[in-house]
Amino acid sequence: MSRPIQPLGTYGAISVRRVGSKYAATTRYRDMDGRYTRIQATDSTETKAAYALKAKVAEHTRAGGDGDLNRNSTVADLANYWLVEARVGGRQMPQTLDCYEQNLKAVVLPALGRLRLHEVTVGRVDRFLKVLAPAHPSRARRARIVLSLVFDLAVRHDAAGKNPVRDAAPVPHPRKEIRSLNHSQLQALRASVATWRTGENVYGPRPDGRLADVIEMLLGTSARIGEALAIRKCDVDMSVSPPTVTISGTLVGRKGQGLYRQPHTKHSKQWRIIAVPSYTAQAIRSRLAAQSAAPEDAPLFCTRNGTFVSPHNLRRQLRAVLADAGLPEGIELSDITPHTFRRTVATTINRAASSDLAAELLGHTSREITEAFYIQPTKRVNPVTAEILEQLAPDGGELPLSSIDLDGHIE
Repeated sequence: MSRPIQPLGTYGAISVRRVGSKYAATTRYRDMDGRYTRIQATDSTETKAAYALKAKVAEHTRAGGDGDLNRNSTVADLANYWLVEARVGGRQMPQTLDCYEQNLKAVVLPALGRLRLHEVTVGRVDRFLKVLAPAHPSRARRARIVLSLVFDLAVRHDAAGKNPVRDAAPVPHPRKEIRSLNHSQLQALRASVATWRTGENVYGPRPDGRLADVIEMLLGTSARIGEALAIRKCDVDMSVSPPTVTISGTLVGRKGQGLYRQPHTKHSKQWRIIAVPSYTAQAIRSRLAAQSAAPEDAPLFCTRNGTFVSPHNLRRQLRAVLADAGLPEGIELSDITPHTFRRTVATTINRAASSDLAAELLGHTSREITEAFYIQPTKRVNPVTAEILEQLAPDGGELPLSSIDLDGHIE
């Protein structure tokens, strides 16, 4: 009867025999190449000999694993290996990898870094995320993403049988209500921006109208703030009617490199040429007049030194305007960010035309994304339903009020 085949990287039964004054423990180990190796260890007692043999087998496994990673590698080793491979592969944006690396070092590795890969179970990952999520939900979501990517690499290298992150419970992601601005709120916001720091007793340089023009660009193109601030003079065409703006890049910042223009948008397929409304065209003319002496590849919205405007600084300026001038009625400070204008555009296009057209303008590949994250839902049901439901009315017209109880039920 043939002996059953052992799985790769495992050892069979341990036999212990006495050899002189000591005990020898022996087992048969199946290497990763499928060959069998006999391993032996000796010590003063049977128990010590067996423990010494297991330690020798573990050392053999680490030394003869499949490649640089195996089940006894630590999560820290795996993470470092993944980072190197990810940067060489170039599938993620460099700034995205910077965020992942920061999350690994600050969140994941302090909690799981010293564990061996075979020790990382679904339960351990699940507990780690559940402890982290209540206080830091965004960190927990990013930790789940990067940890899953890291263990995908372990599975590909046969260092883990499966990815334990995939079966862990998802991190709760409570969604805020989608808020857009109506016409009166936009008018109030425009007035606040136009009059900010224009009165008497204002110290320091006065606003040059750049923030107002950026807002009109956001409202006329649906661009993200990084995309809008990356627009150059050569990206606008005022010779056609209506004028057009090409969205072909975005601003990104990386540690050690500062702020620079990335020659493609967040997703490369979102490159698009947009016809703009009259108020956006007027804002473009204002910027072109201020930039008349600048080269064609100069930013349309620039600092006093002619460099790109930081999205962070523009957001801070917008918050300062709202804090000084007050908020339009019906909205809170947290409701207005540069992304609010993108939602406002999507909601306006959807109500006047369709979510498909809104998705095309925003550069989305499907309307599902636009509907889920950018279009403010209409809570008022179309009143035509009341006219349609009249066909269900009882004979004899309206019911007398006496036949309806206090809860609205027909008696």
